[in-house]
Order: sequence, then C-alpha cells, then structure tokens
Amino acid sequence: MLSPSNITKLESIANSKSQSLSQVIRNAIESYDPIAEQTQDEQILADLISLVNESTKKAEASLTKGLTDVEKALEELRNGND
Repeated sequence: MLSPSNITKLESIANSKSQSLSQVIRNAIESYDPIAEQTQDEQILADLISLVNESTKKAEASLTKGLTDVEKALEELRNGND
C-alpha cells in the first residue's frame, strides 16, 4: 500500500514525464538493482581498507625510523658522544 505522499510523488513524476503511474512504477522496478548497490558499497569499503593499510604502513615506517633515531641518540649519550 502506498502512502498519500508517495502517490502524490508518483503522480508528479508521471505528469512531468508524460507517463502513466504504472509506467513510472515499472521504470523504478527495472532500474532498482540491489546487487549493483551492494557491489558499489563493497568497492568503496575495499578502497577504504586499502587506504588504511597504506597509511598504516607509512605510519609504521615513520615510527620505526623515529625509534631507531632515538636509540641511536641514547647510545651516543651513553658513550659520551654528542
């Protein structure tokens, strides 16, 4: 069952396209593809995961370099080298 606001919207679309309500509904049904929407969402998630992985690798490399630099500085301080 359609709400009055849905019927009004369908009538408006049908009038603007010079189509019947039935044709507007058929077109909506034909254009609806939940699998395509899911595939698009999955691709967006895969892209985000890839971006996070890349950022994590860069952060890890930066932290590793920072720790190496700190260890080197501490070793120099222990040895009395500036």
